[in-house]
Amino acid sequence: MITLTRTLRLNELEIFNVFKDGALICITILEDTRQPYSEQDLQLDPLCYMQEEDLIIVENVFKFYIVDDKPLSAVDSRYVHEFFADLIETNDFTNFIMQDFVYPDMYELIDLHKLNAYQKILQHVGSSYKIPPISKNKWNHLSQQS
Repeated sequence: MITLTRTLRLNELEIFNVFKDGALICITILEDTRQPYSEQDLQLDPLCYMQEEDLIIVENVFKFYIVDDKPLSAVDSRYVHEFFADLIETNDFTNFIMQDFVYPDMYELIDLHKLNAYQKILQHVGSSYKIPPISKNKWNHLSQQS
C-alpha cells in the first residue's frame, strides 16, 4: 500500500514523503513556478517537439520532482506519476512538468528531519527556489513526524 506524508507546505512549494508498505520510496516536491516554461523546460520531451504557439500560451508551470537514491520500479513510478498528475488541474494557461531524479546516497548524506535537507534536494534537481526561514509562530508548516 502506498501512502503520503506532506512534510512541508508553503505557498509555492509542497514536499511529500511517499511510502510503500511503510518504507520510504521517494520524496516528491511540487513547485508552483508562477512562470511560463523556461528555456530548459523547452528542451524536455515532449515539449521540444511541440509548436511554439502551443507553448507560449502557458502562463504557469507546476514542476514535480520525484527524487530517490535509486530509480523507482516501473510500477511504483507509474503510480507516483499518476497520483501527482491528478493534483493539478491543467488548462490552456496552466501545465506541469514531472521529472524523476536519482540522488545517490541521499538518505545517508542529508537528514530529512531538517529544513536544509530539502533545500539540498532542490539544488540537486536544479530548482532555483529558496525555502524561506520558517518563523516559530508558523511551525505548523512542518510536519510533526519523528
